[in-house]
Amino acid sequence: MAASRAFSSLLKTVLAVHLSASATSIAYGSLRSGTPFANKDEDSIDFPHSSDVEKIIAQMYCGKGVPVSMFAPDAVFEDPAAKCSGVHEIVEAFRALKACRPESLSKPRVIFNSYILGSDGLGSIILVELHQRYFGALQVRSYAVVETGMDGLIKRVEERWNGVPILEFEPFPTVRRLNGLFSYALTSTFIRDKKDA
Repeated sequence: MAASRAFSSLLKTVLAVHLSASATSIAYGSLRSGTPFANKDEDSIDFPHSSDVEKIIAQMYCGKGVPVSMFAPDAVFEDPAAKCSGVHEIVEAFRALKACRPESLSKPRVIFNSYILGSDGLGSIILVELHQRYFGALQVRSYAVVETGMDGLIKRVEERWNGVPILEFEPFPTVRRLNGLFSYALTSTFIRDKKDA
Protein backbone atom coordinates (compact mmCIF):
# COMPACT_ATOMS: atom_id res chain seq x y z
CA MET A 1 0.00 0.00 0.00
CA ALA A 2 2.79 2.45 0.91
CA ALA A 3 4.67 1.53 -2.29
CA SER A 4 1.53 2.19 -4.31
CA ARG A 5 1.11 5.62 -2.73
CA ALA A 6 4.77 6.45 -3.30
CA PHE A 7 4.50 5.41 -6.96
CA SER A 8 1.29 7.42 -7.36
CA SER A 9 2.96 10.46 -5.79
CA LEU A 10 6.02 10.08 -8.04
CA LEU A 11 3.81 9.74 -11.12
CA LYS A 12 1.88 12.89 -10.19
CA THR A 13 5.14 14.80 -9.68
CA VAL A 14 6.55 13.66 -13.03
CA LEU A 15 3.29 14.60 -14.78
CA ALA A 16 3.24 18.01 -13.06
CA VAL A 17 6.86 18.70 -14.11
CA HIS A 18 6.08 17.58 -17.68
CA LEU A 19 2.99 19.79 -17.92
CA SER A 20 4.82 22.76 -16.37
CA ALA A 21 7.76 22.41 -18.77
CA SER A 22 5.38 22.07 -21.75
CA ALA A 23 3.48 25.19 -20.69
CA THR A 24 6.72 27.11 -20.17
CA SER A 25 8.05 26.14 -23.60
CA ILE A 26 4.78 27.10 -25.30
CA ALA A 27 4.49 30.37 -23.37
CA TYR A 28 8.12 31.25 -24.16
CA GLY A 29 7.44 30.91 -27.90
CA SER A 30 4.00 32.49 -27.78
CA LEU A 31 4.54 35.51 -25.56
CA ARG A 32 8.01 36.68 -26.57
CA SER A 33 9.17 38.20 -29.79
CA GLY A 34 12.58 37.73 -31.27
CA THR A 35 14.78 37.86 -34.30
CA PRO A 36 13.64 35.06 -36.58
CA PHE A 37 17.14 33.99 -37.51
CA ALA A 38 20.44 35.09 -36.09
CA ASN A 39 22.20 35.35 -39.47
CA LYS A 40 19.38 37.12 -41.33
CA ASP A 41 21.54 40.21 -41.82
CA GLU A 42 24.01 38.23 -43.92
CA ASP A 43 23.61 38.21 -47.67
CA SER A 44 21.01 35.68 -48.75
CA ILE A 45 22.08 33.28 -51.48
CA ASP A 46 19.64 32.19 -54.17
CA PHE A 47 19.58 28.47 -53.39
CA PRO A 48 18.04 26.31 -56.14
CA HIS A 49 15.66 24.47 -53.77
CA SER A 50 14.30 27.54 -51.97
CA SER A 51 11.20 27.96 -54.17
CA ASP A 52 10.44 24.23 -53.78
CA VAL A 53 10.80 24.52 -50.01
CA GLU A 54 8.52 27.57 -49.99
CA LYS A 55 5.80 25.57 -51.83
CA ILE A 56 6.22 22.55 -49.54
CA ILE A 57 5.92 24.65 -46.37
CA ALA A 58 2.88 26.46 -47.82
CA GLN A 59 1.25 23.10 -48.60
CA MET A 60 1.94 21.72 -45.12
CA TYR A 61 0.72 24.78 -43.25
CA CYS A 62 -2.51 24.97 -45.29
CA GLY A 63 -3.53 21.48 -44.20
CA LYS A 64 -2.73 19.82 -47.53
CA GLY A 65 -0.37 17.24 -46.12
CA VAL A 66 3.32 16.47 -46.16
CA PRO A 67 4.97 15.54 -49.47
CA VAL A 68 6.85 12.54 -48.08
CA SER A 69 9.15 12.21 -51.11
CA MET A 70 10.65 15.65 -50.33
CA PHE A 71 11.70 14.68 -46.79
CA ALA A 72 14.63 12.60 -45.59
CA PRO A 73 13.30 9.47 -43.83
CA ASP A 74 14.88 10.62 -40.53
CA ALA A 75 13.72 14.24 -40.86
CA VAL A 76 12.81 16.19 -37.72
CA PHE A 77 10.05 18.74 -37.10
CA GLU A 78 10.19 20.80 -33.93
CA ASP A 79 8.22 23.70 -32.48
CA PRO A 80 7.81 24.94 -28.90
CA ALA A 81 5.19 22.25 -28.19
CA ALA A 82 6.58 19.06 -29.74
CA LYS A 83 9.41 17.32 -31.55
CA CYS A 84 8.58 14.77 -34.24
CA SER A 85 11.33 12.44 -35.44
CA GLY A 86 10.96 10.61 -38.73
CA VAL A 87 8.78 11.48 -41.68
CA HIS A 88 5.93 9.23 -40.40
CA GLU A 89 5.62 11.35 -37.23
CA ILE A 90 5.77 14.58 -39.24
CA VAL A 91 2.94 13.35 -41.47
CA GLU A 92 0.78 12.67 -38.41
CA ALA A 93 1.61 16.06 -36.83
CA PHE A 94 0.40 17.87 -39.94
CA ARG A 95 -2.68 15.65 -40.18
CA ALA A 96 -3.48 16.86 -36.66
CA LEU A 97 -2.83 20.46 -37.75
CA LYS A 98 -5.45 20.00 -40.48
CA ALA A 99 -8.07 19.59 -37.71
CA CYS A 100 -7.21 23.16 -36.59
CA ARG A 101 -8.55 24.54 -39.91
CA PRO A 102 -5.31 26.31 -40.93
CA GLU A 103 -5.39 29.28 -43.31
CA SER A 104 -2.51 31.34 -44.64
CA LEU A 105 -3.26 35.03 -44.12
CA SER A 106 -0.33 35.88 -46.37
CA LYS A 107 1.53 33.60 -48.72
CA PRO A 108 4.44 31.86 -46.99
CA ARG A 109 7.64 33.32 -48.42
CA VAL A 110 11.35 32.70 -48.26
CA ILE A 111 13.06 35.64 -46.60
CA PHE A 112 16.55 34.17 -46.21
CA ASN A 113 18.60 31.25 -47.49
CA SER A 114 22.20 30.21 -47.30
CA TYR A 115 24.46 27.23 -47.75
CA ILE A 116 25.54 25.20 -44.72
CA LEU A 117 28.08 22.44 -44.33
CA GLY A 118 26.37 19.50 -42.66
CA SER A 119 27.52 16.01 -41.74
CA ASP A 120 26.44 14.76 -45.18
CA GLY A 121 28.00 17.60 -47.16
CA LEU A 122 26.77 20.92 -48.45
CA GLY A 123 23.12 21.74 -47.78
CA SER A 124 21.02 24.81 -47.23
CA ILE A 125 19.18 26.64 -44.52
CA ILE A 126 16.03 28.43 -45.65
CA LEU A 127 13.88 30.78 -43.57
CA VAL A 128 10.18 30.86 -44.51
CA GLU A 129 7.93 33.55 -43.03
CA LEU A 130 4.42 32.37 -42.04
CA HIS A 131 1.27 34.24 -41.04
CA GLN A 132 -1.45 31.73 -40.19
CA ARG A 133 -4.94 31.60 -38.73
CA TYR A 134 -6.30 28.55 -36.90
CA PHE A 135 -9.86 27.72 -35.83
CA GLY A 136 -11.03 30.80 -37.76
CA ALA A 137 -9.72 33.15 -35.05
CA LEU A 138 -6.22 32.45 -33.66
CA GLN A 139 -3.56 34.33 -35.64
CA VAL A 140 0.05 33.18 -35.44
CA ARG A 141 3.18 34.69 -36.98
CA SER A 142 6.10 32.33 -37.15
CA TYR A 143 9.16 31.37 -39.12
CA ALA A 144 10.04 27.91 -40.38
CA VAL A 145 13.79 27.34 -40.35
CA VAL A 146 14.25 24.58 -42.93
CA GLU A 147 17.47 22.61 -43.40
CA THR A 148 18.01 20.59 -46.57
CA GLY A 149 20.72 18.12 -47.42
CA MET A 150 22.93 17.93 -50.48
CA ASP A 151 20.21 15.92 -52.22
CA GLY A 152 17.66 18.71 -51.66
CA LEU A 153 15.61 16.64 -49.21
CA ILE A 154 14.33 18.39 -46.10
CA LYS A 155 16.21 17.21 -43.00
CA ARG A 156 14.79 19.52 -40.36
CA VAL A 157 12.02 22.07 -39.88
CA GLU A 158 12.05 24.21 -36.75
CA GLU A 159 9.04 26.47 -36.35
CA ARG A 160 9.87 29.56 -34.34
CA TRP A 161 6.72 31.19 -33.01
CA ASN A 162 7.12 34.98 -33.14
CA GLY A 163 10.69 34.40 -34.35
CA VAL A 164 11.77 33.07 -30.95
CA PRO A 165 14.19 30.11 -30.99
CA ILE A 166 12.98 27.11 -29.04
CA LEU A 167 14.40 26.38 -25.59
CA GLU A 168 17.35 24.02 -26.05
CA PHE A 169 18.24 23.10 -22.47
CA GLU A 170 16.73 20.28 -20.39
CA PRO A 171 14.03 19.39 -19.61
CA PHE A 172 12.57 21.13 -22.70
CA PRO A 173 13.98 18.90 -25.49
CA THR A 174 12.87 15.77 -23.61
CA VAL A 175 9.42 17.19 -22.89
CA ARG A 176 8.94 18.22 -26.55
CA ARG A 177 10.01 14.74 -27.67
CA LEU A 178 7.53 13.08 -25.31
CA ASN A 179 4.80 15.43 -26.59
CA GLY A 180 5.72 14.46 -30.15
CA LEU A 181 5.41 10.75 -29.37
CA PHE A 182 2.14 11.30 -27.52
CA SER A 183 0.75 13.40 -30.39
CA TYR A 184 1.81 10.75 -32.93
CA ALA A 185 0.07 8.00 -30.96
CA LEU A 186 -3.15 10.02 -30.55
CA THR A 187 -3.30 11.30 -34.13
CA SER A 188 -2.57 7.95 -35.75
CA THR A 189 -5.18 6.30 -33.50
CA PHE A 190 -8.02 8.83 -33.42
CA ILE A 191 -7.83 11.20 -36.40
CA ARG A 192 -9.02 9.58 -39.58
CA ASP A 193 -9.02 11.12 -43.03
CA LYS A 194 -12.37 11.08 -44.79
CA LYS A 195 -11.06 8.44 -47.21
CA ASP A 196 -10.18 6.20 -44.21
CA ALA A 197 -13.62 6.55 -42.58
